[in-house]
Order: sequence, then structure tokens, then C-alpha cells
Amino acid sequence: MEELIHIVETLLTDNYCVTIPGFGAFMHRHKEAFMEGNILYPPHTTLSFNRQVNLSDGLVEQVYARKYKTDYSSARKMVHAAVEDLTRQLQERGEANFGRIGIMHCEEGRYVFVPSSCHFLPQNLGLQPIVLHKQIENAITIRIKKDYLRYAAACIIGIGLLTISPRVNNDNAADYASMRPIDYSAIIASLHPAEESAEEGPKAERGHFHIVVATLDKKAAEKECEHLIGSGYTEAIVIPYKKNLHRVVLASYTTKREALRQMEKTRRTTPFKRAWVYCE
Repeated sequence: MEELIHIVETLLTDNYCVTIPGFGAFMHRHKEAFMEGNILYPPHTTLSFNRQVNLSDGLVEQVYARKYKTDYSSARKMVHAAVEDLTRQLQERGEANFGRIGIMHCEEGRYVFVPSSCHFLPQNLGLQPIVLHKQIENAITIRIKKDYLRYAAACIIGIGLLTISPRVNNDNAADYASMRPIDYSAIIASLHPAEESAEEGPKAERGHFHIVVATLDKKAAEKECEHLIGSGYTEAIVIPYKKNLHRVVLASYTTKREALRQMEKTRRTTPFKRAWVYCE
């Protein structure tokens, strides 16, 4: 049982959802940053448990098969035995420790999951609460007596009168400035600089958050991707996973929030009810 829990814990660092066949699924749940008093808490990813999602997605069995160098059928039997052991412990003791994932309680046949702090998840690394200190503004009031203002105004007027000199003009002839021809072509050229050739901007990069709908061998994954593109999912791609396995991606997004939103929409409106988000 401990081995099964350790495998699920490791898979959760790379996958949004990990299903234990016949038992339930652990899924990431994102919490936004929030203020409490003068403390700013950072965004945080915790875990939730859904017992209704218990159909195998193949992830756990694949780990068992690689670890024990056996086939998929034998690996599935090993997982089934571990799940039976886990269920038996929950029924007899009323709870089971899931390591860094949390604790599972069994209350009158219902499973109640209490998540841990989930510091082992990559999304939570390095994020700490920040204590905000209030700034006290010291208002400074400067009062100027009206008498000083009167004296200042009188001084300004006196200085202005001294600087004005009478205009003396004894010449009857008009005084013209020397005229020089102006090169307007230089002015026009400065107003219309040569147009620079437009450089082609960099192509938009593919997002790192992918909606995964299947994990298959390379040939089957490419065939499924071609089928999806022909069905209108033009952004479908295939990305390598481990050894000969490849993941079929329905679409990719640059932000995790957009990817999760589209994943929920995909589950509601398409046949891909078990679509999940993978961060590359």
C-alpha cells in the first residue's frame, strides 16, 4: 500500500489528476492569493479527492509495469491488490495515511479526505506569506502670514518696474533683418524620414499547458491526432511522454488558468470526459 501511495504522490507532481483504479482520483485545486489582516497569502495549489472518478487512466499501471519490468496486465493485478489492501485498512482502522498527500478517513462508508499543506507540489515551491506594514503619513502644514504675502507682492512689482526700460527709436528708416534663402528640402526630409522595412515579428510560441485526452504508443497517438484534426480540432498535437508512450493533446495554452477553464468546458461539451491538464 505504501508503494502505491508513493507512486501517486510522485505522479501528482507532473499531472493535474491521478486516478487509483477502483478507488478514486486525486486532483489539483488552485487557490488564488488573498489578504487576511495585514498578511498577503500567495497563490496555492492543494489537492481534492473524488471517489466517483475511479476508472483507470493507465498512469499508475504504467509505473508498476516499468518498475517491475512486466506487462500491463500483470501490473494491473498488482495495483488491484494494493487497492484491496488500502480499502481493507480504511474499513478496519477508519483512516489511512497518504504520506505528503494527506489523510483519508472512512466515516460510515464515506471517504473523507483531509489534504496536507502540499508543499511538495512544484506550484507551491518558494511561495511564502508576506507581512505588509502600514505606512504612517506625517502631514506637514506650513502657514504663511498674510503680511508676508503683501510684502512679497510689493517686491515683485518693484523689480518688474525696474527691469522695464523705455523704447527709444530715432531712426526713421525701417530696420530689416538680413534675408537668407532657406533650404526647405532639408526640413521636409526631416519631417518624412525614410520608411524602415518592417521586420517580421517572432511567431507565437506554443503554450506549455496542454489538455491531454489520451496516452498511447507513438503510432496510435499519431493516428488519433490525425483523426482529431480531421474532426475539427486543428490544434491537436502529439508530445512524447516516456519511452514509446506519447500524449495526444487537444489544445495548448500559455496560462494554467485558461487551460483549466478550457478543460472543464471540454469535459462538459465533448466526449472527452476525462481530459486533464499537463504542464510541460
